[in-house]
Amino acid sequence: MKITYKTITPKELKKYQAGLLDIIDKEKKRSSEIIKSLKNSTYIIIALDWEKVIGLNQIITDKYFAAYFVNLIVDVEYRKLGIGWKIFEKTIAKAKKLKVKWMNLVPDSSHPWLNDFYAKYNFNEGIYMASKGN
Repeated sequence: MKITYKTITPKELKKYQAGLLDIIDKEKKRSSEIIKSLKNSTYIIIALDWEKVIGLNQIITDKYFAAYFVNLIVDVEYRKLGIGWKIFEKTIAKAKKLKVKWMNLVPDSSHPWLNDFYAKYNFNEGIYMASKGN
């Protein structure tokens, strides 16, 4: 296992598209919707095991006021290895580098345990969870 992390833009999506879909939409029921979502991201932080996509988090931002984090996902086979933490740390670092004023996310209500995860990064609960940027 050799885990690396990369920040890509929608222009680089083609190379990783199949792997991203394997994680987000295993049943291939919403592939066209997922691709539209990925194409409208500003950045996508991905985790790779060699060349295999094993995790991601999307960033949608105006590059000034706010950054929204969407779809923090790690492949089931790679969970409990700290990969989600690392992806999220890299997501926050990218937003801080952009000097956005607010970092926001919408927690997935089907994964309530993630609220504790996000709280460790000072995200406050609400409809959106938010953390003051710079």
